Amino acid sequence: MKPFATTLKLLDPTTSGAGRMSVAPAAAPAELTVPEHLLSHVVCAGGEGGSLTLYVDQRSKSAAAFQTWLQRLDESAITYSVTSVTAAELERHRRQHATTASDDLSLAMQQEARLLLKLVDAAGISDGHVLQRRDHTEVQVRVDGDLMTSNRFSFRAEEGARFVGAIYNGLASNKPPSLAPREFQDALIDGHKLAGTGLSTVRIIRGPAEPVNSGGGFLIARFQSRPGAKRTMSRAEAIHALQLTVPAIPDTSINGIRWRGFPKSQVARIIRLGHMPHGLVAFTGPVGSGKTQAMDDLLQYLAERYPGRRQVTIEDPPEFEKPWAIVLPVNGMTYLELLHKTLRMDPNILLMAEIRTAAEAAATLQAALTGRLVLTTSHVTDPFRFFQRLEDLDPHQLAKAKTCDHEQVIGVIGVRLVPQLCPDCRVRLLDTSAHEVAPDVVDALLSWGGISQVHVRGAGCPTCLGRGVTGRQVIAEVVETDELLMADVRNRPIAEVKRAHHARPDSDYSMLAYAVAHVLAGRVDPTDAHAHIALRPRRDERLPSIEELMS
Repeated sequence: MKPFATTLKLLDPTTSGAGRMSVAPAAAPAELTVPEHLLSHVVCAGGEGGSLTLYVDQRSKSAAAFQTWLQRLDESAITYSVTSVTAAELERHRRQHATTASDDLSLAMQQEARLLLKLVDAAGISDGHVLQRRDHTEVQVRVDGDLMTSNRFSFRAEEGARFVGAIYNGLASNKPPSLAPREFQDALIDGHKLAGTGLSTVRIIRGPAEPVNSGGGFLIARFQSRPGAKRTMSRAEAIHALQLTVPAIPDTSINGIRWRGFPKSQVARIIRLGHMPHGLVAFTGPVGSGKTQAMDDLLQYLAERYPGRRQVTIEDPPEFEKPWAIVLPVNGMTYLELLHKTLRMDPNILLMAEIRTAAEAAATLQAALTGRLVLTTSHVTDPFRFFQRLEDLDPHQLAKAKTCDHEQVIGVIGVRLVPQLCPDCRVRLLDTSAHEVAPDVVDALLSWGGISQVHVRGAGCPTCLGRGVTGRQVIAEVVETDELLMADVRNRPIAEVKRAHHARPDSDYSMLAYAVAHVLAGRVDPTDAHAHIALRPRRDERLPSIEELMS
């Protein structure tokens, strides 16, 4: 006896069988759902010839609700028989139903998977990505280098899990015996499973992705076609059948306002780095300095600007939701292990949350040389010290003579977050006691300009909830590398490198200059600024105007 799902197909009147039935007009089969209030009392199973058996708990056979439902089945010309069983027998039939239904679903999903393989081969697609999201699963394919979403293969979350299982458990070989959702696994679909598709092999890597606790995961398949294989449809027909659309761009409301606190000139520099086809961009600063937020802003911008590029991130833990990317959990693995797996996924844009070891640094730098834009962070205090930090990890493998390559490291961005003064209760420095700010800090400020507009924290007010500050201000510096800068970093002391670079009219203002400008404008308390960026006397550095700060 082959069980049915709880949604039943109405039988064609020409296929009569045993049981009560009434004549229905000839029509296409419809669907009837077993009422929810009867699901705990009834199991439906189909047999040979289209017959339908209703197993009902013997205690509910005469219940009005069950008898009313039978009348509706009669009115719909459904052929069925009723068998009353004990509660234990009913549960046995229910378990059998679940197992067989699962087998049927698996076979159906294997057919879907085979259809996908046939279409991607005919369409000349290089790889496919099954992305298991929080509430749905989507399939993306790379067409002529760009990712497109296939609306033909769009699933609810639970269907997506079965689709991945059908590919991995049903079609693939050369793999661990069963799918482990929270582990990274490799597999291969070989020739005898690919008959009729024109493919010779399909290489698979799959694993968990955020949100892991909500069933998140990915499966990436690389397609290898058989030379000279005959196909039953044209490329145009296959692409049409896949129902391809541009991937959805990020919802800008997810992570708030982008580039908050950055002046327009710095945003333009960061975006210019993001448009580069490959290379490493490092964000530097201590813990809590705003590096991750700045990276996320850039990733979200790139997802909007280039939705067809695959983004993969390695974070521990992920700090911001990125529904447009594949976000890999560390989950006990090393960053290096994850990085090697990530590179096999062929991302266009890679975020390596933090470089912590020489091996990670070397692999990350290598990724930047192989056609990928790579973002990472380092806990150095100054962007110009990033290269020294690499050399400290391994003086031979990561010597500045090797890493100071402007085509490899294309930019370094220093970031700080400094408390911003409350505009309603701040107090002018000149109206406070002489010891409100350290004398050496005051002397340093005087070397930059007048201090008549310098303010310090007030006593607090309703606007700032008694804290004297309202939020935090970004203080950053964007260093875009070139041959001249890299030659200086290799051969000159850091202090000389910084002075030479900041003297160039095409360079960004220094982080120090931005901090001083905010202090002189009365936007940041000098003591707060000095706690994050040492306020030093001016040495021929350029100073941004208030208009540049507020743009």
